[in-house]
Amino acid sequence: MEKERNINDLLQEAKQELGIKDHKEPPAGDIWEPIPDDDDPTLTKIMDAPIEDVYNGPRLATGIRSIDSRLYGGIRPGGMAIIAGHEGGGKTSWALQIMAKAMIADERRRQARNPKDPPYSRGCCIFSSEMPAKKLHRILSHQLAGPGEIKPTGPEDFPRYEVTDEVDNKVKRIYAPWIRGLEPEISSQGWKKLVETCEKQAKQGRRYFVLDNLMTLSNLIGMDADHKGQSENSLQLAVAAWAAEFAAKYDVWVILIAHTRKETQWDASATNLNDLISGSKTVPNLASVVLFFTMLPQEDRQDDPDTPDRLARLTKNRDHDKKLTRGVRTEFEPASWTVSEKEL
Repeated sequence: MEKERNINDLLQEAKQELGIKDHKEPPAGDIWEPIPDDDDPTLTKIMDAPIEDVYNGPRLATGIRSIDSRLYGGIRPGGMAIIAGHEGGGKTSWALQIMAKAMIADERRRQARNPKDPPYSRGCCIFSSEMPAKKLHRILSHQLAGPGEIKPTGPEDFPRYEVTDEVDNKVKRIYAPWIRGLEPEISSQGWKKLVETCEKQAKQGRRYFVLDNLMTLSNLIGMDADHKGQSENSLQLAVAAWAAEFAAKYDVWVILIAHTRKETQWDASATNLNDLISGSKTVPNLASVVLFFTMLPQEDRQDDPDTPDRLARLTKNRDHDKKLTRGVRTEFEPASWTVSEKEL
């Protein structure tokens, strides 16, 4: 009777058939010895860094329910967010809505703590090359007042939504101290002044920044002596790199508004929407969150070709990688000048 083979014999036979060599321990002085620390200043001790909690902490809600759920409440501070879309698509209004919601939330926290406390908000700075201060004031006054404080006037078919002086004064009394506009001169010193102003405001405690828009800022930085002669793509990349670094340095929220290339279609049917952003394709790589506003596909607009509805998309979400590239249909609420997810 053949002697019964043990498991080690069977494993050895299998190794020989498969050509697997026996493992040998590395000699002394090989990889098992710790690598000496040479204190290279270019190296970071990654495992000494604290573990980041990406699920808790302050957030900026976008107002689009499906997007905010994927962001676990909204955009986190310390990173640059991009809102992209075609010209006239509602990007600036969406960015202002995000600011308004944040300040309303700050005011509610103050009221809950002690209504007698002085007004408090993290405050915002807005640079807009496309909207004058009076237009920004009108939009923000509607958004901060809310639809309950705004009454339609005029004919029923074409109502006008106006904020009364009483409501506007109430809004200004609470929020005006926390809203500032950045108006750098359009000259060779303009970019330096914008950077200095942003840093000064961040040091003073302001936490929300809107930069509208990437193309204008690239023209501004192009006048700077350190960037003269660079290509448009390089200039836009320099702006985005500064915005991302600024957000991380001061742990603030930065929303950078960017146009899509003019030759792209409104329905933005490209596989990777981030490639449609004007300028260098590296720009969206610097963002922690990328939001898109695009028109509805033509087949969804047949009944109403002039519909203001948009598709809101979340095309980059660095923390959680939960995207919404197919988009969610939104509707515009004219009284409060806000956009929200449409109930279908």
